[in-house]
Amino acid sequence: NTLPSKDVVLVLDTSGSMSGKMDTLKEAASRFVDAVGGTMYNTRISVVEYDSSARVISNFSTDKNELLNKISMLTSDGGTQYTRALNMADSVMQQSTARYRCMVMFSDGEPNDSKDTIRKLADRLGQSYYMYTVGLISNSYYGDLQRQILVDVAGSEDRYFEASDIDKEKFMWSRENGFEESIRQLN
Repeated sequence: NTLPSKDVVLVLDTSGSMSGKMDTLKEAASRFVDAVGGTMYNTRISVVEYDSSARVISNFSTDKNELLNKISMLTSDGGTQYTRALNMADSVMQQSTARYRCMVMFSDGEPNDSKDTIRKLADRLGQSYYMYTVGLISNSYYGDLQRQILVDVAGSEDRYFEASDIDKEKFMWSRENGFEESIRQLN
C-alpha cells in the first residue's frame, strides 16, 4: 500500500445521557469505520468507550467486521468523564507508530468533569494528534453549550461534525499532508 500509515482512536460516549442516542452513535461510528478503516486506506482503528470510566474495547485493527461488532454491542450507563476518555485514548495512541494519528470523539456534549480541565487536556493532545469531534446534540436549551465543548475539544469549528450529517461527509486522507481537514462532500 502506497498510502501513509494512519491510526485513529474512536472515543465513544456510552454514558447514561446517551441512552436515547445509542442507535445514532452506533450508526455514525460504524459509518466512520466503513469510510476510512481497513487495509485499503492503510488505516488502523482502535475504539475506546467511556462513561464514568474509560475502556479500550478494541486495540488498533484493520478488521472492519471486528470493529463493527464491538461497536454494535455498546450500551449506555454512568456519568460522562471526558478527561478519563481522552487520557485513555492518549495511552492507546502512545502505542501507535503510524505516520498520521487522529482521535475522533463522539458525544452529546454533556461532560461531568471540569470544562477548563477538558479544554487544557484537549489542547495538549491537539499538539500531537489530529482531533475531531462528532456531536449527538439534542435541540435543547443547552445545545449551543454542548456543541461548544465539542468544538473546543476538536480545536476548531472545522473539525466538529454533527452525527446526523455523517452519512453526507467524507473524511478525506491527503497523500501529501496526512490528514487533510475533513471535507464535506454533500450527496
